[in-house]
Amino acid sequence: MSHKKAHKAQNYVLCVPFCGAALVANQLPKRNRPAVCAEELQRLEQLLRREFGGERKFQWSILTTLGLWLNIFTWTQRTQRLHKSAQAVIFDFDYTLADSSQGALECINFALGEMGLEHVSLEAACRTIGLSLHQTFLTLGEHHEAQRCDEFHRLFVQRADEVMSRLTVLYEPVPAMVDALRERGLQLGIVSTKYRRRIQQVLEREALLHRFDVVIGGEDVAQHKPHPEGLLEAMQRLECSPDSVVYVGDSVVDAELAERAGVPLIVVLSGVTPREDFDVYEPMAVLDSIADLPGFFGNL
Repeated sequence: MSHKKAHKAQNYVLCVPFCGAALVANQLPKRNRPAVCAEELQRLEQLLRREFGGERKFQWSILTTLGLWLNIFTWTQRTQRLHKSAQAVIFDFDYTLADSSQGALECINFALGEMGLEHVSLEAACRTIGLSLHQTFLTLGEHHEAQRCDEFHRLFVQRADEVMSRLTVLYEPVPAMVDALRERGLQLGIVSTKYRRRIQQVLEREALLHRFDVVIGGEDVAQHKPHPEGLLEAMQRLECSPDSVVYVGDSVVDAELAERAGVPLIVVLSGVTPREDFDVYEPMAVLDSIADLPGFFGNL
């Protein structure tokens, strides 16, 4: 092999770590990927042009992976800072800690029936969990009139007072998860569009109410999620700053809430929202189950 070819081959080998970075860093949040300064990019591009004879596609793959390596470092630092500063975990309720789909379907169809409107399927009802009741009504029917939202709200609440708590099922891993986080010294809270009294009824039934330091429900705020009012109120009560809190949710509404409040987000895929819908929000972690949450915090 000639000296020139050997030198070129050596540079290819040196670039292998960058290619490896692409495989790893492609899974990391994009928001934390720091830009490589223009001067360094230009210098590296000149080097690659010289070494690889204008192979632009390969050159730019190297430039990209360099940025991704820097992102790995930044993301790791951010996670480590969160581990050190974390004081509280605040949860959404429906589809994050509990399944209320049967209760939601019962209450929705009761209200729609009383209003002379068509019933909806369980699948359609599930897609509205986490929305305000006004949003739920408008989402469920293309021809639902906005002036009837208050009527739907009244009828839904009427039926929910009778059946919602009974038809809400806490996810099996929740008690152990709560114990594990409390053992790590973390405060716990809930911020949800669901009425606080219904959340408290479920938690009391499961002997978990005393484990949560704050519960903010739909009746406690003037503006529902994704407006950050509820989450900001919970942080104030817990005496925590945004960088010492994590919000855990299952929906795009939860992701938007965390972003508006400036709070790190952890997604749990126990709802109906697919994983890819969260990419734009760049959560700290995406978990398949709420049971995996204590492992994120490790040994604090």
